[in-house]
Amino acid sequence: MKKLKLIAFLIAIISCSCSQKVVLDKGNYNYQVAGITTDGNGRLIVKSFATGRTYDEIKVNVLKKVIREIVFVGITNGSSAMFQKPIITDVRVETEKQDYFAKFYTSLLSSQDFVSISREFATKPEIKMLEKTQNLALGFEISVDRSRIKEKLINEGIIKN
Repeated sequence: MKKLKLIAFLIAIISCSCSQKVVLDKGNYNYQVAGITTDGNGRLIVKSFATGRTYDEIKVNVLKKVIREIVFVGITNGSSAMFQKPIITDVRVETEKQDYFAKFYTSLLSSQDFVSISREFATKPEIKMLEKTQNLALGFEISVDRSRIKEKLINEGIIKN
């Protein structure tokens, strides 16, 4: 009887120690802006992803995201030679001047002098699938003139030289 209890006890301990929770990888992708290189004219070439309901909305979202990260976050992913400090290190500025930055993003997007999509990674089937899912992350390569963005912020009195 003692042997039976001992065996049952050992089986219980072994079965409890072997039952570990299975962790599934649900595809936690890194959608941060990643620096790739510079072109010959001093513009940064970065890669980023964005989501949206339509293809045009995704393009606008990715451009806004790149501008925001260059201004407030900096480039901390990708090639280490491309790492950049943020233009504005005080994040409170964005909330304090919320109306200004809404207009700022719109003005930068209206001109391709500051930021533009240089390459799209989306395939035609992915764009077609967007009509059904309306929430697909698409990747882009973006050309950004960081120095002109900084110059604009200085000229408009947001930051000091």
